Order: sequence, then C-alpha cells, then structure tokens
Amino acid sequence: MKKDKITKTPWIQTVINRYGETVYNLCHRILLNEGEAQILTRDIFKTIEKSPTQNRYHQFEKQWILKVAFQKLKQSHQQHIDLSLKEVRELNETHLSKEERLENILKYMRNLPIESQFILLLKDQLNESYDEISTITGIPIESLKVKRQQVLQTLEEWIWQ
Repeated sequence: MKKDKITKTPWIQTVINRYGETVYNLCHRILLNEGEAQILTRDIFKTIEKSPTQNRYHQFEKQWILKVAFQKLKQSHQQHIDLSLKEVRELNETHLSKEERLENILKYMRNLPIESQFILLLKDQLNESYDEISTITGIPIESLKVKRQQVLQTLEEWIWQ
C-alpha cells in the first residue's frame, strides 16, 4: 500500500509506519477491492489522528487502532456479494488451481458477517491472542472461541455442500 501523508505530526506518521500495512491488509481481505481498501485505510488513520484521546492509548496502541479499524469496517461494509454461494460452489467443482481455490474461499468469507471475518483474520492470519481480539471487538473470550468454531464450521459446510 502506498503510504500517503495524512498529516505532518510525527505521532500519526509513526502509527502509519507501524500499523499501515496491517490495517490495509485487513481492509483488503474483507473488502476484496484495492481501491476501497486504500480509501478506508486512509479514513481509519484520519479518524485516529483526529481523536482527542490519542495520547491516552500509547500503552494499548495496537488494540486501539485495530478497534477503530473494526468499527470503520463494520460501518462501511457493503452487503453486496460478487458471487452467490451457489456460483462459488459451481466454480469449486471445476478443475481450479490452488490459487483459484483460495480466491474462492475468500469469496465464501465475503458472505460472512464482518465481525466473523474480522475474528478469523485477526486470529488465523495475524495470530492475535483471544485476549487482544476480545479487547478489540468487545466480545468475551469464551464467546470468541465458540464464534470462531461456528464460523469455521459454516465455511466448511458451504465449501463441501
């Protein structure tokens, strides 16, 4: 992702350098659109920059930034889906390369609620702890574990149905 200068304050530039790629990757994985992911990433960092409480969160900077990203993704997530589940299933039945199958799995993920996508990406792609994910999403740890298993089962059912 191209790191645009949002402001001249050293604090926000440090935050962008530290977390810009992670935030962009989360946005891109969920939105599946490079342009939309870039716009939302800029919007997330503008929100962080404008926050009057920015100095309070240095100890929990990563969780705070991911929480802002989570809230912005929930607000902006569009409910349209590129392919229906049936169309993705039909594509999976053809002979596809490993990369094409992975792309189809990402399209299945697009059918999940934004909260479910975010939990899977934080836990399985970024290896965040349940404690951190709980802080970011506001969901109790035990509920997160159950929700993650339910989401994985749902994906499995969709793929193998």
